Amino acid sequence: MRRKNLKPELNRVLEKMKNEDNSHAINEELLNAECRIIWRDEPFAHINNFTDSLKTLSTYSAWISYGGLRTGSTFVTMAMRILLSSMVDIFLTGWEGDYKEPQKFFELAQETPGIEAGILKIHRYEKFCNKLLKQDRAKAVVSTRDYQSIAGSYTRMKANRHSPFFQKQKVSDQQLLDFIGKQIEDHKKKREIPNTLFIRESEIRQNPGGAVSRIAGHMGLHLTATSTRYIGEKLNIESQKKTQQKTIINSTGHGESNFMHHEHINTTEEGYENKFSELIFAHFGKELGEDGYLK
Repeated sequence: MRRKNLKPELNRVLEKMKNEDNSHAINEELLNAECRIIWRDEPFAHINNFTDSLKTLSTYSAWISYGGLRTGSTFVTMAMRILLSSMVDIFLTGWEGDYKEPQKFFELAQETPGIEAGILKIHRYEKFCNKLLKQDRAKAVVSTRDYQSIAGSYTRMKANRHSPFFQKQKVSDQQLLDFIGKQIEDHKKKREIPNTLFIRESEIRQNPGGAVSRIAGHMGLHLTATSTRYIGEKLNIESQKKTQQKTIINSTGHGESNFMHHEHINTTEEGYENKFSELIFAHFGKELGEDGYLK
Protein backbone atom coordinates (compact mmCIF):
# COMPACT_ATOMS: atom_id res chain seq x y z
CA MET A 1 0.00 0.00 0.00
CA ARG A 2 1.38 3.42 -0.98
CA ARG A 3 2.14 5.72 1.90
CA LYS A 4 0.51 9.13 1.73
CA ASN A 5 2.83 12.01 0.94
CA LEU A 6 2.68 14.20 4.06
CA LYS A 7 4.75 17.13 2.78
CA PRO A 8 1.76 19.07 1.36
CA GLU A 9 -0.06 18.62 4.69
CA LEU A 10 2.99 19.93 6.54
CA ASN A 11 2.99 23.04 4.34
CA ARG A 12 -0.71 23.48 5.05
CA VAL A 13 -0.15 23.31 8.82
CA LEU A 14 2.81 25.69 8.68
CA GLU A 15 0.82 28.22 6.68
CA LYS A 16 -2.02 27.99 9.20
CA MET A 17 0.41 28.66 12.04
CA LYS A 18 1.76 31.66 10.16
CA ASN A 19 -1.74 33.05 9.55
CA GLU A 20 -2.56 32.60 13.23
CA ASP A 21 0.57 34.57 14.11
CA ASN A 22 2.32 31.50 15.50
CA SER A 23 5.19 31.68 13.02
CA HIS A 24 7.56 32.52 15.90
CA ALA A 25 7.11 28.91 17.03
CA ILE A 26 8.67 27.59 13.82
CA ASN A 27 12.41 26.93 14.01
CA GLU A 28 13.35 26.82 10.32
CA GLU A 29 16.75 25.21 10.80
CA LEU A 30 15.38 22.47 13.05
CA LEU A 31 12.37 21.93 10.79
CA ASN A 32 14.51 21.44 7.68
CA ALA A 33 17.04 19.29 9.53
CA GLU A 34 14.28 16.95 10.72
CA CYS A 35 12.72 16.87 7.26
CA ARG A 36 16.07 15.88 5.74
CA ILE A 37 16.07 12.81 7.98
CA ILE A 38 12.49 11.87 7.07
CA TRP A 39 12.75 12.63 3.34
CA ARG A 40 16.34 11.90 2.34
CA ASP A 41 15.90 11.68 -1.43
CA GLU A 42 13.51 14.59 -1.95
CA PRO A 43 13.84 17.38 0.64
CA PHE A 44 10.86 19.26 1.99
CA ALA A 45 10.18 22.60 0.29
CA HIS A 46 8.70 25.03 2.82
CA ILE A 47 6.40 27.23 0.72
CA ASN A 48 5.40 30.54 2.31
CA ASN A 49 2.49 31.14 -0.07
CA PHE A 50 1.20 27.56 -0.09
CA THR A 51 -2.51 28.25 -0.75
CA ASP A 52 -1.75 30.74 -3.51
CA SER A 53 0.75 28.35 -5.08
CA LEU A 54 -1.95 25.67 -5.34
CA LYS A 55 -4.23 28.14 -7.11
CA THR A 56 -1.44 28.83 -9.60
CA LEU A 57 -0.88 25.09 -10.04
CA SER A 58 -4.56 24.55 -10.85
CA THR A 59 -3.97 26.69 -13.95
CA TYR A 60 -0.39 25.74 -14.80
CA SER A 61 -0.58 22.02 -13.96
CA ALA A 62 1.97 21.06 -16.64
CA TRP A 63 5.62 21.74 -15.77
CA ILE A 64 8.16 21.30 -18.56
CA SER A 65 11.91 20.88 -18.14
CA TYR A 66 12.69 22.13 -21.64
CA GLY A 67 16.47 22.55 -21.85
CA GLY A 68 18.58 21.07 -24.62
CA LEU A 69 20.80 18.02 -24.20
CA ARG A 70 23.68 18.40 -21.70
CA THR A 71 22.51 21.80 -20.42
CA GLY A 72 21.54 21.01 -16.82
CA SER A 73 17.96 19.93 -17.50
CA THR A 74 18.31 17.01 -15.06
CA PHE A 75 18.89 19.56 -12.27
CA VAL A 76 15.77 21.44 -13.37
CA THR A 77 13.70 18.24 -13.41
CA MET A 78 14.89 17.18 -9.96
CA ALA A 79 14.19 20.66 -8.56
CA MET A 80 10.69 20.54 -10.02
CA ARG A 81 10.10 17.13 -8.42
CA ILE A 82 11.14 18.42 -5.00
CA LEU A 83 8.90 21.47 -5.30
CA LEU A 84 5.88 19.58 -6.58
CA SER A 85 6.22 16.80 -3.98
CA SER A 86 5.75 19.47 -1.30
CA MET A 87 2.59 20.77 -3.00
CA VAL A 88 0.50 17.73 -3.97
CA ASP A 89 0.18 14.09 -2.97
CA ILE A 90 0.36 12.50 -6.42
CA PHE A 91 1.95 13.77 -9.64
CA LEU A 92 3.43 12.23 -12.76
CA THR A 93 7.00 12.62 -14.04
CA GLY A 94 8.01 11.65 -17.56
CA TRP A 95 10.96 11.71 -19.94
CA GLU A 96 10.49 12.22 -23.68
CA GLY A 97 12.12 8.85 -24.40
CA ASP A 98 9.24 7.07 -22.67
CA TYR A 99 6.57 8.62 -24.89
CA LYS A 100 6.30 8.76 -28.67
CA GLU A 101 4.48 12.06 -28.33
CA PRO A 102 4.49 14.47 -25.35
CA GLN A 103 0.75 14.85 -25.80
CA LYS A 104 0.34 11.26 -24.59
CA PHE A 105 2.12 12.09 -21.33
CA PHE A 106 -0.07 15.09 -20.57
CA GLU A 107 -3.22 13.18 -21.53
CA LEU A 108 -2.22 10.44 -19.09
CA ALA A 109 -1.58 12.98 -16.33
CA GLN A 110 -4.91 14.69 -17.00
CA GLU A 111 -7.06 11.59 -17.35
CA THR A 112 -5.69 9.49 -14.48
CA PRO A 113 -7.78 9.94 -11.30
CA GLY A 114 -5.87 11.47 -8.39
CA ILE A 115 -2.98 12.91 -10.41
CA GLU A 116 -2.85 16.65 -9.84
CA ALA A 117 0.08 17.73 -12.03
CA GLY A 118 2.79 16.49 -14.37
CA ILE A 119 6.46 17.16 -15.07
CA LEU A 120 7.86 16.34 -18.50
CA LYS A 121 11.57 16.41 -19.28
CA ILE A 122 11.94 17.01 -23.01
CA HIS A 123 14.93 18.37 -24.91
CA ARG A 124 13.64 18.92 -28.44
CA TYR A 125 11.49 21.82 -29.58
CA GLU A 126 7.96 20.44 -29.56
CA LYS A 127 4.81 22.10 -30.93
CA PHE A 128 2.42 20.53 -28.42
CA CYS A 129 4.47 21.82 -25.47
CA ASN A 130 4.49 25.27 -27.04
CA LYS A 131 0.71 25.09 -27.45
CA LEU A 132 0.24 24.43 -23.73
CA LEU A 133 2.59 27.30 -22.86
CA LYS A 134 0.80 29.72 -25.18
CA GLN A 135 -2.57 28.68 -23.75
CA ASP A 136 -1.38 29.45 -20.17
CA ARG A 137 -1.73 25.79 -19.20
CA ALA A 138 1.97 25.12 -18.62
CA LYS A 139 5.21 26.67 -17.42
CA ALA A 140 8.65 25.74 -18.70
CA VAL A 141 12.26 26.14 -17.62
CA VAL A 142 14.90 26.10 -20.36
CA SER A 143 18.42 25.37 -19.14
CA THR A 144 21.17 26.71 -21.41
CA ARG A 145 24.93 26.22 -21.61
CA ASP A 146 27.97 27.42 -23.53
CA TYR A 147 28.10 25.45 -26.76
CA GLN A 148 31.72 24.34 -26.57
CA SER A 149 30.89 22.62 -23.25
CA ILE A 150 27.72 21.12 -24.74
CA ALA A 151 29.87 19.72 -27.57
CA GLY A 152 32.31 18.13 -25.13
CA SER A 153 29.62 16.74 -22.85
CA TYR A 154 27.69 15.35 -25.82
CA THR A 155 30.81 13.60 -27.10
CA ARG A 156 31.43 12.08 -23.66
CA MET A 157 27.80 10.93 -23.44
CA LYS A 158 27.95 9.25 -26.87
CA ALA A 159 31.05 7.32 -25.72
CA ASN A 160 29.47 6.33 -22.38
CA ARG A 161 28.27 2.72 -22.48
CA HIS A 162 25.84 3.46 -19.66
CA SER A 163 24.10 6.19 -21.66
CA PRO A 164 20.93 5.43 -23.65
CA PHE A 165 22.52 7.54 -26.41
CA PHE A 166 25.70 5.45 -26.61
CA GLN A 167 27.24 4.78 -30.03
CA LYS A 168 30.24 2.60 -30.81
CA GLN A 169 31.68 4.86 -33.50
CA LYS A 170 33.58 7.98 -32.52
CA VAL A 171 31.55 11.16 -32.97
CA SER A 172 32.71 12.86 -36.17
CA ASP A 173 33.14 16.61 -36.47
CA GLN A 174 30.21 16.74 -38.89
CA GLN A 175 27.93 14.80 -36.54
CA LEU A 176 28.90 17.15 -33.74
CA LEU A 177 28.29 20.26 -35.85
CA ASP A 178 24.91 18.95 -36.99
CA PHE A 179 23.96 18.32 -33.36
CA ILE A 180 25.08 21.77 -32.18
CA GLY A 181 23.34 23.43 -35.12
CA LYS A 182 20.05 21.74 -34.19
CA GLN A 183 20.47 22.72 -30.53
CA ILE A 184 20.99 26.37 -31.49
CA GLU A 185 17.99 26.28 -33.81
CA ASP A 186 15.77 24.87 -31.04
CA HIS A 187 17.12 27.39 -28.53
CA LYS A 188 16.18 30.30 -30.79
CA LYS A 189 12.64 28.96 -31.22
CA LYS A 190 12.17 28.49 -27.48
CA ARG A 191 12.98 32.17 -26.93
CA GLU A 192 9.67 33.05 -28.58
CA ILE A 193 7.52 30.99 -26.17
CA PRO A 194 5.66 32.61 -23.22
CA ASN A 195 5.68 31.30 -19.63
CA THR A 196 9.30 30.23 -20.02
CA LEU A 197 12.28 30.86 -17.74
CA PHE A 198 15.84 30.62 -19.11
CA ILE A 199 18.56 29.62 -16.69
CA ARG A 200 22.28 29.11 -17.36
CA GLU A 201 24.14 25.92 -16.51
CA SER A 202 26.88 28.09 -15.00
CA GLU A 203 24.35 29.42 -12.46
CA ILE A 204 23.11 25.90 -11.73
CA ARG A 205 26.67 24.74 -11.11
CA GLN A 206 27.93 27.75 -9.15
CA ASN A 207 24.80 28.74 -7.22
CA PRO A 208 22.32 25.84 -7.06
CA GLY A 209 20.31 27.47 -4.28
CA GLY A 210 19.85 30.61 -6.37
CA ALA A 211 18.81 28.49 -9.34
CA VAL A 212 16.23 26.66 -7.20
CA SER A 213 14.88 30.00 -5.98
CA ARG A 214 14.46 31.27 -9.55
CA ILE A 215 12.74 28.07 -10.69
CA ALA A 216 10.39 28.17 -7.69
CA GLY A 217 9.58 31.83 -8.30
CA HIS A 218 8.78 31.13 -11.94
CA MET A 219 6.34 28.44 -10.81
CA GLY A 220 4.68 30.88 -8.40
CA LEU A 221 6.27 29.57 -5.19
CA HIS A 222 7.90 31.65 -2.45
CA LEU A 223 10.31 29.38 -0.57
CA THR A 224 11.86 30.15 2.79
CA ALA A 225 15.56 30.98 2.60
CA THR A 226 16.48 27.96 4.73
CA SER A 227 14.51 25.57 2.56
CA THR A 228 16.06 27.04 -0.58
CA ARG A 229 19.53 26.49 0.82
CA TYR A 230 18.83 22.89 1.82
CA ILE A 231 17.40 22.03 -1.59
CA GLY A 232 20.38 23.67 -3.29
CA GLU A 233 22.73 21.52 -1.21
CA LYS A 234 20.79 18.40 -2.16
CA LEU A 235 21.08 19.22 -5.85
CA ASN A 236 24.65 20.48 -6.07
CA ILE A 237 27.16 18.69 -8.28
CA GLU A 238 28.70 16.61 -5.49
CA SER A 239 25.28 15.40 -4.33
CA GLN A 240 24.27 14.55 -7.89
CA LYS A 241 27.43 12.46 -8.31
CA LYS A 242 26.39 10.44 -5.25
CA THR A 243 22.83 10.12 -6.56
CA GLN A 244 23.94 8.71 -9.91
CA GLN A 245 26.02 6.03 -8.17
CA LYS A 246 22.97 4.52 -6.46
CA THR A 247 20.47 5.12 -9.26
CA ILE A 248 18.50 2.03 -10.29
CA ILE A 249 18.28 1.95 -14.08
CA ASN A 250 15.04 1.02 -15.87
CA SER A 251 14.53 -0.34 -19.40
CA THR A 252 15.08 3.08 -20.98
CA GLY A 253 18.57 3.33 -19.49
CA HIS A 254 17.63 6.00 -16.95
CA GLY A 255 16.65 6.20 -13.32
CA GLU A 256 12.88 5.93 -13.00
CA SER A 257 12.32 9.32 -11.38
CA ASN A 258 15.54 11.33 -11.78
CA PHE A 259 16.30 10.22 -15.39
CA MET A 260 19.99 9.90 -14.60
CA HIS A 261 22.21 7.12 -15.89
CA HIS A 262 25.56 5.91 -14.57
CA GLU A 263 28.33 8.42 -15.32
CA HIS A 264 25.63 10.97 -16.20
CA ILE A 265 27.61 13.63 -14.33
CA ASN A 266 31.23 14.24 -15.33
CA THR A 267 33.26 12.68 -12.51
CA THR A 268 36.70 13.28 -14.03
CA GLU A 269 36.48 17.08 -13.70
CA GLU A 270 37.52 17.24 -17.35
CA GLY A 271 36.92 20.70 -18.80
CA TYR A 272 35.46 21.18 -22.27
CA GLU A 273 35.78 24.92 -22.77
CA ASN A 274 39.03 24.70 -24.76
CA LYS A 275 38.83 21.26 -26.38
CA PHE A 276 36.01 22.14 -28.78
CA SER A 277 36.20 25.95 -28.85
CA GLU A 278 37.99 26.25 -32.18
CA LEU A 279 35.57 23.95 -34.01
CA ILE A 280 32.42 25.47 -32.48
CA PHE A 281 33.43 29.12 -32.90
CA ALA A 282 34.65 28.53 -36.45
CA HIS A 283 31.16 27.42 -37.48
CA PHE A 284 28.84 29.26 -35.07
CA GLY A 285 30.93 32.17 -33.81
CA LYS A 286 28.64 34.86 -35.25
CA GLU A 287 25.74 33.55 -33.17
CA LEU A 288 27.65 33.12 -29.91
CA GLY A 289 28.99 35.50 -27.32
CA GLU A 290 32.57 35.34 -26.09
CA ASP A 291 31.47 32.94 -23.34
CA GLY A 292 30.00 30.52 -25.87
CA TYR A 293 26.37 31.13 -24.93
CA LEU A 294 23.88 32.10 -27.62
CA LYS A 295 23.75 35.87 -28.11
